[in-house]
Amino acid sequence: MNKKLKIILTCVILILLILVFFLIVDYNRIINNKNPLFCVKTVMHEDKEVKEYFGLGYKIIVFDMTNGYNKVEVGNIFLKYDDFEEEIERYKFEKMLNEATEEIEALTNNHSINKNY
Repeated sequence: MNKKLKIILTCVILILLILVFFLIVDYNRIINNKNPLFCVKTVMHEDKEVKEYFGLGYKIIVFDMTNGYNKVEVGNIFLKYDDFEEEIERYKFEKMLNEATEEIEALTNNHSINKNY
């Protein structure tokens, strides 16, 4: 390899390493409930439970919903909030199903306790 190609390759690798460092720092800050350093908040959805951050070549979507769906999604700049609507609906359904099952079990346990008297 000639010297020019080595310099270009080294610069590209260095830039990629810096971008990965930015992503890791921002992700760790977000999961620790801090604001990211290397990306900006671009959208806060009307329900105020979802925040989108845009970094250099990446996007972070933070779900902090009152229904318990708390998740941090990281992806490329084309990542969309709408991509997770099906997953959110599935989570809501499973949570509702679990709550109903717990109520049925509680009623069954109370009924069997009352039956012994």
